[in-house]
Amino acid sequence: MGAIDHANAADGWPRLGLVLVAALAALLVALQYLTLAKFAVLPPGAGFVQWGEFWQRVADEVPLDGGDTLLGLAVLAACGALFWSQWRYGELARLLAWVTASEARALVGLGIACTCAVRYYFAPGQLAWGGDAAEHILYVKIASEAFAVGEWPIWTNYLAGGSPFLQFYGFLFFYLAAAIDQVCGDVFTSIKIVGGTAHALSGPAMYLVVRTATRSRRAGVVAGLAYVLCFWHAQQIAIMGRWPLSLFYLLLPLPFYAFELGRLGRYRIPAVIVGGWSLAALAFTHPGYAFWATFFVVVYIVGRCAGYCRRQRGRQWLATGCAILGLGLLGGAYLTLPMWWERGHTGLAGGVSLSGVPDPSWRHLLLWSNFRWRFDVLPGDQLHWYGGYLGASLWVLALAGLALGRRRLVGPFGVALAGLGLALIFVLGYRLVVDLPMVASLNAGRYLLFAVFFLAFAAGAGGLAIERRVGPRWLVAGLALLAIDLGPTTFQQPYLTHSDTSPVGYPVEMLAEFADPAREAVPGRLPGYRLHPTTDKVHPFSAIGWLAFTTGIPQMNSLFTEAPHAVRLFHDPWRRLFDAEFDAMESANALRQHPEYEFIYNGARMQNLRYLLSILPPTPDEPHRHMRMGWRVSTPLMVAGRAMPFPAAEFARARRDGTMEQMVRASFPNRADIDMLADIFPALWTMRITEPLPQGRACDVVVLAKEGQGRDLGTSPTAEVLHHRVENQHVELEVEVDQACFARLAYAHYPYLRVLVGGREVQALPTAGGFIAVELPPGRHEIELVPYLSPLRKAMLGLLVGLAGVSGVVIGQWRSSRKRSA
Repeated sequence: MGAIDHANAADGWPRLGLVLVAALAALLVALQYLTLAKFAVLPPGAGFVQWGEFWQRVADEVPLDGGDTLLGLAVLAACGALFWSQWRYGELARLLAWVTASEARALVGLGIACTCAVRYYFAPGQLAWGGDAAEHILYVKIASEAFAVGEWPIWTNYLAGGSPFLQFYGFLFFYLAAAIDQVCGDVFTSIKIVGGTAHALSGPAMYLVVRTATRSRRAGVVAGLAYVLCFWHAQQIAIMGRWPLSLFYLLLPLPFYAFELGRLGRYRIPAVIVGGWSLAALAFTHPGYAFWATFFVVVYIVGRCAGYCRRQRGRQWLATGCAILGLGLLGGAYLTLPMWWERGHTGLAGGVSLSGVPDPSWRHLLLWSNFRWRFDVLPGDQLHWYGGYLGASLWVLALAGLALGRRRLVGPFGVALAGLGLALIFVLGYRLVVDLPMVASLNAGRYLLFAVFFLAFAAGAGGLAIERRVGPRWLVAGLALLAIDLGPTTFQQPYLTHSDTSPVGYPVEMLAEFADPAREAVPGRLPGYRLHPTTDKVHPFSAIGWLAFTTGIPQMNSLFTEAPHAVRLFHDPWRRLFDAEFDAMESANALRQHPEYEFIYNGARMQNLRYLLSILPPTPDEPHRHMRMGWRVSTPLMVAGRAMPFPAAEFARARRDGTMEQMVRASFPNRADIDMLADIFPALWTMRITEPLPQGRACDVVVLAKEGQGRDLGTSPTAEVLHHRVENQHVELEVEVDQACFARLAYAHYPYLRVLVGGREVQALPTAGGFIAVELPPGRHEIELVPYLSPLRKAMLGLLVGLAGVSGVVIGQWRSSRKRSA
């Protein structure tokens, strides 16, 4: 791998340095479990903008005692002893030289340091449910339940009336955490293990890039520590709940490392394999971020090859980079190509834009913060968490390296600075570039992930320039600055105190009302009905995810845009019409007296909703109030003797000639929100004309989505549900109908959901609301809903397996040739 700088390597063990570092590590772990665990009484997602306010809450709510004070003083004393040993004996310089004297020692030492730095991941407590955590926690549970019954999770009946599962979103983190959950049996612990381990290992991964690019272990150590300690890395994962990104941070350095390894010639083949598969794994973790990771890999490859293209080695480097990109794109196509091709069947049909999220400012990035409190108070329009502290020490190292090593700007340091500058354009200049293709697929704060990577790279390369130009003691001073700056940000307690705490306003005692011991005893079994929580007064993802996780009751709500069209066409219009009014009602009786109660009730029946939950305004005596409404009659299907096509042309004509408002006023004379109603009126018209009948699970008509499918059978059927079993990925219905009918199922239509009647596949007709309809003769029928992968996904899966097999053969042949030539 080229010459390594062994200057100042120690002749013996730096015993004093090792003892002091080990003592500090032990004290930090003790402080985490004995003192910081007490901070769990404070909301983990709540940032306090002023120092005084933060410490006042600590004094009022955190039960600290004299032992905690002694432990804190012991940590400070250990830090002081370390700095004194460096000043008196140069012990930290000797320790750094000893650690970096061998590759294995550098990796192990860095790994231990990074594990200690992320100790808060393994703290006691329940995961917080704020931010994006709720959907990620729920998705790990869903995948774990599928694994527990021997199924590969591609579908879930927990959400959206049945939805593709991780077919339009990265699956790698969830599958890994679910696999670990089969052993440890606790979803929270499984997520902590994956998140904390990935964060810790990202340091050695960063080390490999910078060490290979600069041929300096010390530069790699600095970069690895900078990557792990950069506070946005922790804030984005452990505080904002974006747990899959822990794996993304770990994988991101590997394509860059593979390219640098491939430049050495003799490692080109394994470099292409490692780089290509790590690039594919990035797509399997988060496709949106992976698109931009690929972009930055291309920028890096072009930057490193610039100036060498007319030379043989430059063309070889470029060929290596292209091979890595080609394998990565082919491998990642298992997820990305079907995602793009089949997006029209889901909420992704309308595209994804996150540009409505506030942008981070330079204050978020440069002014010290551990999220609990900030060095300086942000202006009111910047009081949000969509940006975080990167680390002033990282900028100092990078800028010092820039000042001292200007002649090396054509190398990896220069390319890292160029990547950092480009990433910051997407962060701080987001509104200038947001209209460019794909930019709006991430908000400005999400591009900070790439800024963290390149800033850590530049800090490592800058540390190398400092060491070579002014001496190793100044490099140690830079590491000390890094520890002083970012070490305090690792004093975190990101979890809740008790697992019986409700994070979304619903009392925990309420969960007992939904308990079903018979169902809960069967793994993967779900109730045959749904609940609907209103979300106007709570974070919607938190409420939806927490309730689905804790009750095990399915919902029509969705968390990601991979939901079928039933959510957009039917559930969302019904929810938008009434959620705000639900939250204003004080009791179930008030709901029953609502002038449009029949419309509310019929819409709920058509979605198989049994329970309605609503957060009520707090009172001095009851700060957490809620309303629970239950219907005894909930049904998974309705039958009608006729079906009609949705009059799409008539509604389009009404929009064009301006008569839609008249139609809305005629149907809802007491409503003032006419503009909103006009937007969703076609869906509301479908609900009204369907007109569920009070008995017999019957309705007046089934409204189909396509022209030419309507038919009048001339019957007035009724139905009886004899059996209804719902599992995570499978539904069984046994029904008896007295006459020929169209049966409208309360399950979302999807082209890759097989509908079987009596064991034979039948044509599933999509309704205007996005649900399934089938035509049935009179008699008893067994209906099954079975999801399957599309032909394209099966083809891509075959390609993925084939690429894995070819990669294994190529690596085997390369190793054999190396042994023969040795």
